[in-house]
Amino acid sequence: LSSWFHGAPAAVTEAGDVITMSGSGHDIWDNADDFRFAYKTLNGDGSILVKVESLVNTNVWAKAGVMIRQSLEADSKFVYMIQSFGSGVSMGNRALGAGTCASTTQAGITAPQWVKLTRKGDVFTAQYSADGKAWTDLKAADGTIASTTVVMANPVYIGLCVTSHNAAATTTAVMSGAAVSGNVTGGSWQVEAIGDDPQSANAPAPLYVTVQDNAGKSATAVHPDAVTSAGWLQWKIPLSSFSGVNLKSVKKMYIGAGSKTSPVKGGAGMLYIDEIGF
Repeated sequence: LSSWFHGAPAAVTEAGDVITMSGSGHDIWDNADDFRFAYKTLNGDGSILVKVESLVNTNVWAKAGVMIRQSLEADSKFVYMIQSFGSGVSMGNRALGAGTCASTTQAGITAPQWVKLTRKGDVFTAQYSADGKAWTDLKAADGTIASTTVVMANPVYIGLCVTSHNAAATTTAVMSGAAVSGNVTGGSWQVEAIGDDPQSANAPAPLYVTVQDNAGKSATAVHPDAVTSAGWLQWKIPLSSFSGVNLKSVKKMYIGAGSKTSPVKGGAGMLYIDEIGF
């Protein structure tokens, strides 16, 4: 039995200290941003770091990393330190609400890479590291340690950011070891889609196919990842998976997301199904 499926990556999933986070949007740049943000709140000085393990290539400037932000509005002041897919690591900022952005970039740095952002008063500095132990200060063009001054009123938002730099595509970043310091409040990460570009995401769930014969006997096959596939995925199910069913007298077929035997409320998303055949 064969079919094609197209889902959408989950917004955020956590497994131990590994966070998998998807994001779309034109960029975190210009006068307003489009990205996904997982955040807590910070009062006063503090820092945040994470290891960007990998990032799907939707643009050389697809990016994932850490951010401190005044608000959840698209045109908010912010400072980030990110790992891009193909343009190195970069500290970017918007110093005024709805203003233009600026950045300092070190080219040639690729994932996996640790990135760190530190706030002291209104001054922000950034570092990167291959191992999370030996840190390198991001440098300005003149060789001095790069810093930027952005005045933000407390409390601010501190967290993880992901954007595809491509409004027509979704990237997925795998990050690990996220840690914050300072007067940070909030237990689990809160997640927000910032901006007005679509941020498609599916709640994680298995996909199942059940076939039933004319005697009422049925069997079910389960695919764990189809719902969160970023592109078209073909699922080929051996007919032996439906043992006990008379495959010469199939009467019904069911396709569903979640658990067929113990469904749970709250799942959401969009799934495309095409070319069902055998």
